[in-house]
Amino acid sequence: MSAEEIYAEYDFTAITPRQIDELADRLRDNGVYDFGTMMALETRGERFVQHMHDMLYEAGLIDTPEFGATTPMDLIEGFKARIEMSRRHGDPTAFHQRALDRIEELQRLSEARRAEPRSPVATTPVATPALTQSLFGLQTTAT
Repeated sequence: MSAEEIYAEYDFTAITPRQIDELADRLRDNGVYDFGTMMALETRGERFVQHMHDMLYEAGLIDTPEFGATTPMDLIEGFKARIEMSRRHGDPTAFHQRALDRIEELQRLSEARRAEPRSPVATTPVATPALTQSLFGLQTTAT
């Protein structure tokens, strides 16, 4: 599968950390690996976030061992918030801005791909000559 076909199956405005890991795994399995994009995705995926959450829980800094791996989030708005926070603190924003730009591009591709007309699915079975012959043969041997 191409990257566009894979991305088309995800909505970055309502994606769960579990889906992010699934997306990253599918991209990697299909030979589509862009370091910057993968880092931007995987650091928001379930495995990474759960690991960080576990460390904070073990250190006694948070009260619950779970973080909500199946709760959808708006990844685009999350990047925008991160950039704004970095700006307020005088931190560099270039990496996060590139990641945001890429995620927004992927969202546009995903939306466009999902909006493409699809060929209709046949709802009525069509008998092939081989199927007809096989069924006829069953009928004549059963009588």
